[in-house]
Amino acid sequence: TEVFRKSWRQVLQATFLVAVTYTLFYTLATWSLAWGTKEQGEGGGNLGFTNQEYLLMLMISICVFALFIVLSCLYADKIGRRRVLTFSSCALVVFAVFFPFLLDGGLVGQKNFFANMVFLCVGFALMGIAFGPIGAFLPELFDANVRYSGSGIGYNLAAIVGAAFVPTIATWLSSHWGVHSVGLYLAVMAVCCLVSVLTCKETKDVDFTK
Repeated sequence: TEVFRKSWRQVLQATFLVAVTYTLFYTLATWSLAWGTKEQGEGGGNLGFTNQEYLLMLMISICVFALFIVLSCLYADKIGRRRVLTFSSCALVVFAVFFPFLLDGGLVGQKNFFANMVFLCVGFALMGIAFGPIGAFLPELFDANVRYSGSGIGYNLAAIVGAAFVPTIATWLSSHWGVHSVGLYLAVMAVCCLVSVLTCKETKDVDFTK
């Protein structure tokens, strides 16, 4: 109860800081798999990929994700967690506006491996940038007496807000309003993350031993 009484603001900040990474991950790894491999009548985008082809592209792009986690961690220590997360949030808004064009079968045609790899690699790169500093920044938001409980609660609430319903929501949006509505959904989550980042203080130079 103490964490909600004294650190409710930090819990909300932590929730939306992490939620966008969940939303992006399930958009890239779950929703896009169905969109790329299924026909329009089945909730897909009629892009013509097989499951094996799309899973191979996902496996390649996951390597980009891993690389950018390392790079973002290094830069977060150099220039600050807040700057890195601000950049990733703004970049995600831009990505959310433009990625639907890469997944529009009417524009790119069927089996456009180049367009789909650009979507996956850029998306996972931005996710790596957003995800890298979280492990340090999240607990640093809280006082020492509620650090583990606060960051744990925020992380688990983020799983509910940003992950639990993402494939269902994205599938419903794309089937009713087209692929651009999924981009709008991701943009809204990125803006929520940006607001959370801007309301946080930089913790890079804080001495937590005192």
